[in-house]
Formats: sequence, structure tokens, C-alpha cells
Amino acid sequence: GYTVPASLAGGGSLFLAQYSFIGLDPRRRADAFVPEGYFLRNVKHTLSNRGYCLFNAPARNQYGDGVWGMPASQIKGGDAATGPSTDQGTVAPTAALSSMPYTPHYSMQVLESLDGPLRENIWGKNGPYDAFSPRDKWFSSEYLAIDQLPIVGMVENYRSELLWRLLMS
Repeated sequence: GYTVPASLAGGGSLFLAQYSFIGLDPRRRADAFVPEGYFLRNVKHTLSNRGYCLFNAPARNQYGDGVWGMPASQIKGGDAATGPSTDQGTVAPTAALSSMPYTPHYSMQVLESLDGPLRENIWGKNGPYDAFSPRDKWFSSEYLAIDQLPIVGMVENYRSELLWRLLMS
């Protein structure tokens, strides 16, 4: 039920709401395409992605409050930019964790799930691996730097706004 301006059908991959905004402060950005501002647009994009996972995805995907988020990431057998219209049954921690500035409560639910029931399969010495599919019982055993960077940057922006303040100054 969310309208996400300047986006693909269903909002597209959450990567689009995150990577550009590691340094650019979306709270101070609006234009003719997104007059309400990019921060609100990114909140809606994140809620749309989460809403699809919880309420519209096939039940066999086994998404839930602690298991949601479709960005560009590994999938079983390759890589893909996933979203509501391109669901592969795979979620990636970077999607929800990098959404921390937009949906802190919902992002923390995923972090708690990754550090709880899923820890044995999804967590390595450097934190959560790239992606996993509850449906296929598939768990990546790799870290991709391009998916790890948004987690670190966006969590820090949520915590202190450091990267936003530095770049915008």
C-alpha cells in the first residue's frame, strides 16, 4: 500500500535506498521527482519491501518479523538484485540492517533474529554472511564488501549521523 516515488514496481531492491545515502543525507534532499524528500521516500521503500516480505510473499519463503529484506546480493546459484517484483526466496542482512536510519525498530528485529535463532547458520567471525534462503535452506558462507559497507555506514548514520555530517559539510 505504499507509493514509492522514483522507483521500480514494488520499490525495487533496497540497495537503491541505501548505497547513495551512505554519505548523502536524505533528510535534506528533495527534487521534482521526489518532492516529499528522499528520507520519507526511503522510509516508504523500506516499509514496502518489509510489507511484501511479511504479507504478500509466498508463505513457503518463510519470511517474518526477523527475516525480511531484499537488496542486490547473492542468491542460491548466483547474484541478483531482488525486490517484491523479483523475489527469489532469499533475503540479505544488508537490506534490513542498512535500513536502520529509516526503520530502526524493524531493523533491530532482524538483528536480534540474526544474533539469535539464525546465528549458527548466518553469522561468521565478521558478522552476518551475505544472504540466505529459509525456503531453500541455503546459507551463504561469504561476505561481499559491497553489501557490508552499507551496514557499517548506515548503522553509524543512525547512531551518530557521522557520515552524513562529514559529507554534507
